[in-house]
Amino acid sequence: MAIVKKRADLADIAWGLGFMLVAWASIILGQITAYGLIVNMLVTLWALRLVLHIYLRNRNRDEDFRYQALKEKWGGGFQFQTFF
Repeated sequence: MAIVKKRADLADIAWGLGFMLVAWASIILGQITAYGLIVNMLVTLWALRLVLHIYLRNRNRDEDFRYQALKEKWGGGFQFQTFF
């Protein structure tokens, strides 16, 4: 998606979703307890809040200056280097 939109700062939005994915995977693959479910729900709420906050902050703005600087520095190898 970031390649299509030509915006590397979309990865910032994915961070929150990554935390949520790890929380749910730990519940699904581990032992389900009341404490675990409470923590999972809190992490999920926090992750969704983070995703929404970063999305709204970046909406209708230019790409983050840090990613723009990396694009200039790395040139044509930007997509490959940001993958790793």
